[in-house]
Amino acid sequence: MAGGIVVLVLALVGAVILVRANRGLLWPLLYAPLYVASYAIANPPIFDWYLVPPMPILMLAFCIGLAPVVNSLPSAASRSFVAVALALALGGLGLWQVRRFIGEPLPSREKAYRESVRRLGATAQDPGVTLGSLEIGVIGYYARARILDLEGLVSPEALRLGKVGALQRFEPNYYIVFDLWRAMDPLHN
Repeated sequence: MAGGIVVLVLALVGAVILVRANRGLLWPLLYAPLYVASYAIANPPIFDWYLVPPMPILMLAFCIGLAPVVNSLPSAASRSFVAVALALALGGLGLWQVRRFIGEPLPSREKAYRESVRRLGATAQDPGVTLGSLEIGVIGYYARARILDLEGLVSPEALRLGKVGALQRFEPNYYIVFDLWRAMDPLHN
């Protein structure tokens, strides 16, 4: 938590530096906190990929905010060492994040969804079939059937009707759910 606070403070310092240098950057810099605030207010289930859109601007602000800290170090050698260490750390984090692109197997939850679509076979590729689910990303990637998103992100009518109402109204041919989500979701309790 302390590390997160330090990162946020440095990002805020960087944002102030950037806006002072160019007022035109105010709205792009406000995008990240507005994005986070909108999710905090709406309070949907948060999946990893929802954090991607504000990351570039947050990383830019963080790096700009970190520069005065590094520049305040007493010697050129210490500044160079810290700059190289931070560059390696950030580069390492970037490589770790793209590990899936270089051959890491899918996480178990994604494997389970892919397997569900595979078991449905040609049915999952029929646009006349409706698949209901709480998480639709992997299912939508592998299936061509209509997807009923019971969280309402791409099926906004589910928000108005609620999960049970959406299931009753749209009667999906199949309902795909990961066991962890089934155990946690009030729809199943």
